[in-house]
Amino acid sequence: AGYIAVEMAGIFHGLGSETHLFFRGDTVLRRGFDPYIVETLMDEMQAHGPKLHPNCTPHSLAKDASGKISLSVSDKMTKALLSVGGFDCVLLAIGRKPVASQLGLERAGVSLNKSGHIEVDAFENTNVPGIYAIGDVTTTGYELTPVAIAAGRRLADRLFGCEARA
Repeated sequence: AGYIAVEMAGIFHGLGSETHLFFRGDTVLRRGFDPYIVETLMDEMQAHGPKLHPNCTPHSLAKDASGKISLSVSDKMTKALLSVGGFDCVLLAIGRKPVASQLGLERAGVSLNKSGHIEVDAFENTNVPGIYAIGDVTTTGYELTPVAIAAGRRLADRLFGCEARA
């Protein structure tokens, strides 16, 4: 589970909803996060909630006659197909896919990679002089809002603050 899934599960749990967090690995936040923070977070969530379901890959959703939803998952450890039910709603935080293709960047000559991300260098420059891109739509791999905000500030410093290496 990524940052958004963990954040939303924490919010719903904190508001008093019975909340379950299913994730594919042994822990949440497996990529790009400090392992000590992840370990502490896992300890706190195990102690206080939400209900954690590690090593589970979503398989299907089904609604029963009463309108409750069941989630079937493949358990990575046992290879069994498990069903957990009784949910009023299910939030899928399954990652994001860029939609830069809808911006018409090809008319300006801006390059996108095979996955649809805008290709940029270390300073947010695209292949077209004067066109820049920041955030999760780029090839930088940074998908968190605070990182994009910081990149935007550095770009503004470079463009308008005379700080060439900001």
